[in-house]
Amino acid sequence: MSELNINAAEQFFSEKKTQSWIVYLLIFIAIILSFIFYFFPFKNIYENNNTVKKIYFADVITQSHLEIIKRFNNKYKGKIEVIPIDFGYEKFTTNKRKELITRAMRSQSSRIDVYSIDQIWIPRFVKWAEPLGNYFSSDELSQIIKPVLKTCEYNDTLFAVPLFMDLGILYYRKDIINKLPNGEKIEQTINNGGSWEELLSIHKQLNSKYLYVFQGKPYEGLICNFLELTKGNNVNVEMGDFSNLINPRTEKCLQFFVDLINKYHIVPKEVVNFEEAESFKYAVKNDVPFFRGWQNMYRIVNLTKEESEKLRFLRKAPPLHFDGNESYSTIGGWNLMLSKYSQEKEAAITFIKYATSKEAQEILFSFGEYLPINKNFYEDDSLLAKYPTLRFYKALLKKIIQRPSLEDYTKISDIIAGNVNAALKKELSAAEALSKSKREIDAMLQLEK
Repeated sequence: MSELNINAAEQFFSEKKTQSWIVYLLIFIAIILSFIFYFFPFKNIYENNNTVKKIYFADVITQSHLEIIKRFNNKYKGKIEVIPIDFGYEKFTTNKRKELITRAMRSQSSRIDVYSIDQIWIPRFVKWAEPLGNYFSSDELSQIIKPVLKTCEYNDTLFAVPLFMDLGILYYRKDIINKLPNGEKIEQTINNGGSWEELLSIHKQLNSKYLYVFQGKPYEGLICNFLELTKGNNVNVEMGDFSNLINPRTEKCLQFFVDLINKYHIVPKEVVNFEEAESFKYAVKNDVPFFRGWQNMYRIVNLTKEESEKLRFLRKAPPLHFDGNESYSTIGGWNLMLSKYSQEKEAAITFIKYATSKEAQEILFSFGEYLPINKNFYEDDSLLAKYPTLRFYKALLKKIIQRPSLEDYTKISDIIAGNVNAALKKELSAAEALSKSKREIDAMLQLEK
């Protein structure tokens, strides 16, 4: 081998050795980096710097809710993400929901940013809520129906904004009524606001075992029924701290409620254990021609296929009243509160504003018949033409029952509901139930002083 070739070979192997050394070094560095990335949280540090604000929203999450959350998340993609916490409608009673939210707030948890509560709970929750007055302009608030917005205030401070409202209505079965010789006339009367006396007269013409169903369990729903009954007899029981309980007209109303079950036998005894879902299902399943409920019960209660087929016969009318008086609907609904423990208040406000916007309100109504809280839906001719049912609700809004905004309201309500329920079960007379309620309310308020 010539000297030239030897030098070239040495150079080749020398280069090969250098290349091999570089390869070994790169492999070594790669292994070290793998260990470092595996054992040290560089990735987590990066994620923690993620600018997406996560908002946890607690409510009964229906398809309507999911749709507005989906649209909001798309609209604010990369900035804000709303994560729903579902309190299933039939899984959690309203009282259970109140208990869960109360527990979260008492622990000062930031796991819930925005939560919806029954409008009557506002005074109980203000101590855990962020005041909202500074986040909303007067122009924004002026778009909201005044009595509904009023439920969001406590001591002249805005602590919530309404998400949607509910109205108490009378459901009736058109197919059953129209079988009567004077069915069309009865239906016309009902649609104009029928009376209890007319209801009793219809029973004589029908073969139905039961004529009417309501919510008689000792809870807030029973109070709504009771207030519509008394207001329909021209008694304002709901005024102040319910001091008008001891009144001959109030007693007459409660006695009538008792008689519907125990004297006329046109209401099943089971109603003393019914909330909204149970009463709705019972009435549909057993072909009861009239029953009381909120306007969108048929959208949220789980029914069998056979029961669902009967929904096409359902119609809505104003609540019943006594002869010579008028129909009144209890106004209910759920309001959005912002937890004062939230770490993402600005982002949460952005979601709350979207949820009360025209776009979101239209979604809630068209998907689930949750009644809009914006005035425009009841005043704008194009919206009334698009959603003719709104005309019915617009008429009901002229005669509503608004429950008082009292810090002790839920305690007062629980006392009355317990005693009215006892009267329905004939454990107390109507007079005893009312006087016992008054004594217990007075004693409770005295202790609170």
